Amino acid sequence: MSCCAHSSATCYFLVETAQVNELGSAAYLYHVLTHIATTGTLQALKALLPRLEILEADKKVS
Repeated sequence: MSCCAHSSATCYFLVETAQVNELGSAAYLYHVLTHIATTGTLQALKALLPRLEILEADKKVS
């Protein structure tokens, strides 16, 4: 898979994940993109899975 195809598939996956979990796509993408750089473990990455209470807290800050 090319780099561009992989990036596109990742973005599509994130948007679909938000929609399946009835979350706003923009809020979920914002949450993931602002927090992914600080993850260093698989457990920290799993913590970025959609949870409404985290997204609501982010929305209040921004």
